[in-house]
Amino acid sequence: QAAAKKMFDKFSRNGYSVSIVNPDSSYLSDSTITEFTSVNSSLYGKYWEQNYRKMDENEKNFNQGHLFIMLSIFQNSPYFLKPVIYNDSRWFIFSQRSLFWPVKEHVFAQYGYLALMPELSNADAHGNTFKYIHSPFTHLPYGIDKYGNIVMAGQYPDMAERSYTYGESAYYSARKFIELIADWVIWLKENGIYDNTYIILLSDHGNSVSDNNPLVSGKEHNRLNALLLVKSFGGTGNLMTDDTFMTSGDADIFFDDAISDGEKELILPKHDVLRAVRSKFTDLSNKFLNTSEKIDFDVYEVHDNIFDPKNWKVLK
Repeated sequence: QAAAKKMFDKFSRNGYSVSIVNPDSSYLSDSTITEFTSVNSSLYGKYWEQNYRKMDENEKNFNQGHLFIMLSIFQNSPYFLKPVIYNDSRWFIFSQRSLFWPVKEHVFAQYGYLALMPELSNADAHGNTFKYIHSPFTHLPYGIDKYGNIVMAGQYPDMAERSYTYGESAYYSARKFIELIADWVIWLKENGIYDNTYIILLSDHGNSVSDNNPLVSGKEHNRLNALLLVKSFGGTGNLMTDDTFMTSGDADIFFDDAISDGEKELILPKHDVLRAVRSKFTDLSNKFLNTSEKIDFDVYEVHDNIFDPKNWKVLK
C-alpha cells in the first residue's frame, strides 16, 4: 500500500491526473482510493455480459441452489475432513455446473472490462494522465479455452484436466489477456495517441508455486519470471527481448523515464550484475484456514541469463 501511494503521489506531483481501475483487488488503502478517481471493473463486466454475452441452454438453466446445498453439506462436515473434501473440489457432486459459478463471477467481470477498453477510452484529456489498471483476469479460476473463448458451463479450459486451475488453463488466459491489450493498442493508434502513450505492462509473479525452482532444468520459466513489457513515448520498431533480470520493483525506472519525457538517461540493470531475489513457497494443502502458518522465504542470487539454472545460487 505504501509503495502504491508513493507511485500515485509521484505522478500527481508532476501534474498528472491519476485514475485507478480495480483498487480493491490491488489491496490499496482506503485513503488512496478516496484521494484518486477509481472504479471497479465488475460494473463494466455486468454491462458486457448483458450486451455481448450469448448464454447457452446449460447456462440459462443453471440452478444456483445446487451450490448452496453443497455449501451446507461442506459446512456441516467434520472439521478434519474439510481439507479432503474441499481441496480437489469434488464436493460439488450434485452438479458440475456449480463449479462454473465462481469462474463466471471472476472471468466475466475482468474479460468484460478488457474487451470494452476501446469503447470506454477517449482522447479528450487536455493534460497528462496516468491510468493504473489492475486486472486479475490472468489469475485463477481460469475460464478461457485454447481458442480464446470463454468456456461454457460444465466445460473446462483444458479438457484433459477437469479443473479451472490446472493444465494449460493459465497459459490460455495469459494469451487472451495479451490479445485484448493488443486490441486496445490498435484503438490507441487509430485515435492518434499511441506515440504519446507510455505503456508499462507487468505482473507480480510468473507461474504457480508448484513451478517455483529456478535451479531445476525445465522450470526456468518459473514463478520468479514475471511479465515486464515497456513501450516508451514514440517507441517504434520490432519487439525486442533480452535476458536482463528485472522485476515489477524495477518499474520505477520507467515511471521516472515517462515523467521526464525521456529526457533523463534510462539506466537499466546490467546483465552481469549479481542480483538477489526472494521467493516463497508454502504447502497449505493439508491445512484448512490456518492463518498462523509461517511463510518461509528462499533467497537466490542470479547473474547473466536468468533462464540458465547454472546462473542461480541459493543464499538462504
